[in-house]
Formats: sequence, C-alpha cells, structure tokens
Amino acid sequence: MIANYKGKDFFGISRGRDLIELRSSCSEDNTFVYKDGIYTKCVKKAECSNVRRCWLFATYEDEYFEVLKINCDFERIMVGMDISNTYMSELMDMKSAYDMGREIYGWCDINKFSGFYILFDDYSNHIDNNKRVIDRDEIIEYMKLLVVIDNTSVR
Repeated sequence: MIANYKGKDFFGISRGRDLIELRSSCSEDNTFVYKDGIYTKCVKKAECSNVRRCWLFATYEDEYFEVLKINCDFERIMVGMDISNTYMSELMDMKSAYDMGREIYGWCDINKFSGFYILFDDYSNHIDNNKRVIDRDEIIEYMKLLVVIDNTSVR
C-alpha cells in the first residue's frame, strides 16, 4: 500500500487493524527507525490520508506482468504469467519456474523489460489514471522497501 503521511507518500505495510508501518529509504526525521537497510515508523491509519493499494508491474512488448519479488543481486525479478503467454520462453528462466495452475511464476532478467509502473487501487484496470510509470531504479528501490527480496533464487 501507499499512504500519505504529513504530506508525503510512503510505502506501507498494514500492521493490524489500526496501524501502518511506513517505509522509507532515507531518514525522514528522528522518529523513523533504521533496520536492515530501510527506515520504518508505525503510525495509526487515522494519521494517514489517501491510503491506496498498489501493485508493481513490468512491461514487455504489448504485455504487462506483475512483479512479485526481486533477487538479492537486483538483476532478476519474479513475475507471474498465464501458461499460454507467447513471451514465456523469451522472458522466463524455465529452470526457475513453478506451475501454479493456469499461471507460471519464474525469474526473468530485469533488463529484458521495457518499462515498469505502479498500479493503484484496481488490480484489473490498467488505465493511465490508475498507474504511475517508474524506471528500473525506482522499481528496485520499491522492492527493497516492500522487503520482497529473495536470497535463495538460483542463477
């Protein structure tokens, strides 16, 4: 999720019914605590405005894929795609892939993707009003903040 706290947007993780853990790559003030490469602060949800759900996506050709994880070297991302997708063999390391029914999850070279974006509020509606285009460095930074780094991925 993304929550606006004191006029600034932060990635956040829900911590129960009433709390949000705000996450930042830099020290916002002396109330943020540094641990494992990120600064965090727990606040009441009522202290935040414009709390939105969000998902990260990568684009390749004319298709988009949800980004689920990034490896510890920040060179490969795990994406999910339909098993009938025509780009699966071009993008995905099939040795790392695992079958989830109609979807396959697997590792892909981050540099193969032409773009990235954050989708807000409606997972199924990829219109311009619901997304913000980001670059490669931003998606890496956001994945770090969301702590979806995989230290066990194979090469």
